[in-house]
Amino acid sequence: MLDRRPTHHVAFGHGTHFCLGASLARLIARTTLDVLLERFEEVTVHRDQAKPTGSMLVYGPSTLPVTVA
Repeated sequence: MLDRRPTHHVAFGHGTHFCLGASLARLIARTTLDVLLERFEEVTVHRDQAKPTGSMLVYGPSTLPVTVA
């Protein structure tokens, strides 16, 4: 199951600094996940094997291993 807790971060910026490509990035992510979930019956995310970016500027994993079946 893919899920995420709501956060108040500003990943695409805010106001005059809002990312022009944000809509395209969201569309690509949504399409990619739709195709992935259509093709495979089971997608397992191995959160315990995720490696952080190690950056103060970028939040999230640098790698996120998954198994598909």
